[in-house]
Amino acid sequence: MSIHSPETSLRDIYRALMRHRKKAVAFLLMVMTAAVLYVLIAPPSYQSSAKIFVRLGRENLTLPPTATLGEKPVVTTPGTREDELNSVVEMLGSRAMVERVVEHLGTDTILKPASAASADDRASEAGLVAQVRQWGQAAAGYVGGAVDRVRGWVSTGETSPREQAIQKLQKRLSVESPPRSNVVSVSYATRSPEAARRVVACLVDEYRRQHARLNRTEGSAQFFGEHAERLRKELREREEQLRELKTRTGLASIDEQRTQLIERIGALEDELIAAESARAESEAKVAALRKKLAEIPKKQIAEKTTGIGNAGTDMIREQVFHLQMAEKEAAAKYTDAHPRLRAIREELAATRAEADREQPERTHVKETPDANYESARGALLAEEPVLASLSARAKSLDGKLVGLRGQLKTLNEHEMQIVRLTREIELRDQDYRKYAANLEQARIDEALEAGMMSNISVVQPATFEPKPVRPRKMLVILLAVIVGVGGAFGIALAAEYVDHSFRTPEDIERRLQIPTLVSIPRMDREALKLNGRN
Repeated sequence: MSIHSPETSLRDIYRALMRHRKKAVAFLLMVMTAAVLYVLIAPPSYQSSAKIFVRLGRENLTLPPTATLGEKPVVTTPGTREDELNSVVEMLGSRAMVERVVEHLGTDTILKPASAASADDRASEAGLVAQVRQWGQAAAGYVGGAVDRVRGWVSTGETSPREQAIQKLQKRLSVESPPRSNVVSVSYATRSPEAARRVVACLVDEYRRQHARLNRTEGSAQFFGEHAERLRKELREREEQLRELKTRTGLASIDEQRTQLIERIGALEDELIAAESARAESEAKVAALRKKLAEIPKKQIAEKTTGIGNAGTDMIREQVFHLQMAEKEAAAKYTDAHPRLRAIREELAATRAEADREQPERTHVKETPDANYESARGALLAEEPVLASLSARAKSLDGKLVGLRGQLKTLNEHEMQIVRLTREIELRDQDYRKYAANLEQARIDEALEAGMMSNISVVQPATFEPKPVRPRKMLVILLAVIVGVGGAFGIALAAEYVDHSFRTPEDIERRLQIPTLVSIPRMDREALKLNGRN
C-alpha cells in the first residue's frame, strides 16, 4: 500500500521513515543542536519576586479630616476589595512608579544588569561552556545593538537611555493579584540576580512611600494647625470678655440674683398696692373734711350790742373841719390853680366821702369759733400729714419699684450678653476641640507616612534567586526532542508524499493499470557480495 492512500498503515509510515531516514535524522540533529546551542549561549535570566499583603487599615476609613471635621470615621471600601487590589496593581505597574525606580537606581542597573554580576558567578563557569557562553553573549549584544539601531532609525527621534530603561523595566515587570486573595505579587527578571532584587525592593519601598502619601490629605496638618490657633485665640478673647463682664456687673449667679430681684419686686408691689389703697382712703377722707369745712361757718355770734358811738366817724368829721379851715386860709392866699389849694381841696373831698360812708352809730358783735368747724379743721390737719406721708411712701415705693425693674432689665441684658458669650465660647470650644483632634490625626498621618506604616505589609521581601529562571534547560531539551521527533516524522511523510516514483509492483499496477511481468528486488552492494560468495 502507498503512502498516498488514505489507508496508510504503520508499516508504510515506517517504510517511508526508513527511506527518508537521513533527512529525518538531519532535522532531528539540527533541532537538538539548536536547542543545545540556545541553552549554552542564551544569557541567563534571574527573577526576583516580592509579595505584598493589602489589609483593611486607616486608608479604608473616611478620614479626610478636611471633610469630616471631627466626625466619627466609618469603614468603607472603594467598591469591592477586588477594586482596591486592582488599584494597588495599577499603581505598582504605573509609569510614575517605574520612573521613580529608574531615577533611584540609575539607568545602568536596568540596561546593563550583567555588569553587576559578581566575579564568583562568572568564575563558576569554566572551560568550553564559559567560552561558548561568552561568545553567545557577545553575539546577543551585537544583535541587540543592531535591533536598537534599527528602532532608532524607525522611530521619529532618538530614545534616551532613561526612556529605554523605563520601557525595559515596564516590559519585564510583572504585577498581579491572584483571585480570591489579598496578596499582590511583584516580580522582575533580568540578567543579574542582585539587579533584579534591587529593582523589586526599590519598587516595593517606593510604592509603600507613595501609598502612605496618597492616602492622606496634603497640607492637612498646616490647615488644621492654622485654624486651631485662630480658634484658640478667639476662645481666649471671648473668655476674657466674659470675665470682664462678670467683674463689671458683679454677677455671680444670674438665676439667684434674678430670683432675689423678682422677690423684692413682688414685695414692693404688694407694699405699693397697700400704700396706694391707704393713700386713696386718706385722700377721700381729706376731701370729705375739706367739703365739710366749706359748709360749716368758722365762727358763731356770742354777743351783739347796738347804739354805740362810732369814734372813727367823730375823728373823720373833726378832720373834715380842719381841712375846711385850711381851705379858707389857702383860698385867701393863693389862686384856684395853685397846687397847694388844689391838694387841700382833693383831700377834703376824699375825707367827706369817707365821712359819708361811716355810720354815726355802730353795733358791737362778739364772735367765738364754731366747735364743729374746729373739730373738722383739727381732723383735716391731722389727716393731711398722713396723706402726705402715704403719698411720699407710694412715690418712694414706685421709685424703688422702677429701679428694681431697671435692674431686672439690666440683668436680663447682661444675661443675654453672658449667654451670647457663653454660647460663642462653647461653639468655639467645640470647633477648637474638633480642629485639635483633626490636627492630631493629621500629625499621626504624617508620622505614619514618615515611618511608611499603612495597610500595606510586605509578606515576602524581594528575593535573591541565584538560580536562573531562563533558559529552562530541561524544558528546552524536552521541547527540542518533541519538535525534532515530530518534525522527523513530518519530513519523512512529506518527502514520501511528494515522491512519485514507482517502488513496488503494486504501484505500477495500481497507477498504470498494466500487469507486472517481472519484479527484481533491490539489493545493495554488500548483499550482492554476500550472495556471490554463497
